[in-house]
Amino acid sequence: MTEPDDTNKVSSWDSFSPKTSHIGNSVGIRKHVRNLAFNWAAQAAGMVVLFFLSPFVVGMLGKEVNGVWSLLNVLIGYMAVLDLGVRASTGRYVILYIGRNDHPLVDQTIRTGMGFFTAGGLLLVATTLGISIGFPGLFKSVNPQYRDVVRILLPVLAINVWLTTVGAVLSSVLVAYDQFHIARSVDIVGLAVRTVGTVLALVWGYGLIGLTAVLVISNLAVAAGLYAFAHRTYPRLRLWPPMLSRPRLGELMRYGIGACIIATTVKLGSQTDLVVVGAAINVPTVTIYSVGAMVVWYSGTFIQSIETIFFPSLQRAAARNEIGTVGDLFLNISRSGLSLGLPLYLGFIIFGKAFLSLWMGGKLSPSDIGGAYTVMAILSCAKLVSLFDIVGSGTITALGHIRFTTMVCVAEALLNLGLSLVFVLVLDWGIAGVALGTVTANIISRSLINPFYACRRLSLSPLLFVKRVVVPAVLAVACIAAWYKASSLLATDTWWHFARTVALAAAGAGVISCLVLLPEGPRRRIAGKLAGPYVWVRNKAGKSGSG
Repeated sequence: MTEPDDTNKVSSWDSFSPKTSHIGNSVGIRKHVRNLAFNWAAQAAGMVVLFFLSPFVVGMLGKEVNGVWSLLNVLIGYMAVLDLGVRASTGRYVILYIGRNDHPLVDQTIRTGMGFFTAGGLLLVATTLGISIGFPGLFKSVNPQYRDVVRILLPVLAINVWLTTVGAVLSSVLVAYDQFHIARSVDIVGLAVRTVGTVLALVWGYGLIGLTAVLVISNLAVAAGLYAFAHRTYPRLRLWPPMLSRPRLGELMRYGIGACIIATTVKLGSQTDLVVVGAAINVPTVTIYSVGAMVVWYSGTFIQSIETIFFPSLQRAAARNEIGTVGDLFLNISRSGLSLGLPLYLGFIIFGKAFLSLWMGGKLSPSDIGGAYTVMAILSCAKLVSLFDIVGSGTITALGHIRFTTMVCVAEALLNLGLSLVFVLVLDWGIAGVALGTVTANIISRSLINPFYACRRLSLSPLLFVKRVVVPAVLAVACIAAWYKASSLLATDTWWHFARTVALAAAGAGVISCLVLLPEGPRRRIAGKLAGPYVWVRNKAGKSGSG
């Protein structure tokens, strides 16, 4: 097991420069940049709405009702996996057959998906009716006055799940024609409708019923907008009448089962915590946990975009059996993910309590803020260790070992659930115990199993991974944490003071990350960009002097 040899080839990392990129010509590169920009814009819009809307919703609903609303959304999220991965596989085959210009199969795939979703939607409504009956027994701390509301809202939210599946299929049609920017623009408009509707519904006193109505209406508007643009892009598009073609359904199911397993484990890993809190502690505490967790959860989408950007290159290199190139990418992307993630999650740990106090603005008591900060700090530690797997599972998948990745995901989710229950019910550690279950499961799977299994498949020495990735990460953590701690001595009692302090801390952390973690290629490019204005001024001054 040796380090990949770079002497006779262009570095795989440097190959992403515009001059040597194998992604495509300049037009193709601009499309990738545009799509990535719109993707991040949609994510940023969601974060902005989360930032401003969450304190308002908590304040208007109160801890108990907001806890009920959070649980309703988690339960519906679980029910969404009943599509058995057909939603993901429908999108995949729509893109595949459009790429082949096989329009009859595109039509059969879309309408078979619609047939499956319609039948599944009816099953989902029936399932939620059953859950609504058992809801009071599972969550005994829920006030009886909300039980009838839950029985009404769960089936309505099930219909909302059906709308999202339709929107996903329509979005895949746009993506097949590289119209990613249109799909994300429609999503942003839907987010705006949902945001304005949420504010009005709560101000006018409609509570949970109003929130549900807004959610359904906004997703209906998104589906209508996506249909209009998808039909204009692909005039052959038909959604009705639905059908159940046995060849197409078998095709969708074969691919979809794997996607379903992964989706289920993701739900277990990210949302079961709220169910454990609601069932084992009480419903109002769900609000405290979600306030501390939501920013950490949502921030993960930005970090995960790093793997999304480079996964096609990993897959192409693996398909060509260029294991050395895959190894280079694995090590360099891991370090780049750490360079962005470490400052972010260390910032949550150092500045999280001040942020939560300002963010909630008196909507929660100081003890509640303390509990929410405990959750934020613990989950940030979980995210920190998971950064070692920023591209590990993607590398394993690219090499064709998706079964191993799926097994690890399932094991992690079950371990998370089991440890959380033990820490809460046996050791009585409260919401901190639920979060610690997540940390422990992440350490085992994300920082140990996946990275070192990827090294094994790449014929890389684990010691090389430690030397190239782990050691720089530990050094960066020590330096950034010390810098953050020094910066935290400045005032953070107002938003202006907080923003000034965090900006100063982030600037220093960025310098540390670039020097310690970024691979040489990107570091040189950044240095060149920063030195550009200085070189330009120096050249101008030289010309003036010679004249």
